[in-house]
Amino acid sequence: MLHASRYDFKAESGERLTGCKVVLLAGEEEKGADGRGLKPMTVSLPIEAFNDMVAVPGLYEFRHSIRAGRDGKPQAVISGLQFLAPVVAADLLDGLPANGNGTGKP
Repeated sequence: MLHASRYDFKAESGERLTGCKVVLLAGEEEKGADGRGLKPMTVSLPIEAFNDMVAVPGLYEFRHSIRAGRDGKPQAVISGLQFLAPVVAADLLDGLPANGNGTGKP
């Protein structure tokens, strides 16, 4: 999980909408001519999931199920998450050349 933010607002219809938006990397790495790497995905989760996020960015295991979506097409729905380990972005950059100082840190 790369980022998480929660929302709570009233739609134009007057309905109260709550939840959290999560940006994550999942799935197979693309290695084709038209795309390479991991593609970020944005998903919405119930607002209660925000409190289960121990560390962001971090590694999580997601529980999911499949239900009928629009036009009867299958849609994966995330029903829960479990924290596995933190990800420290600065550690990923440590040792890489950046800003001309060779440390990977600003």
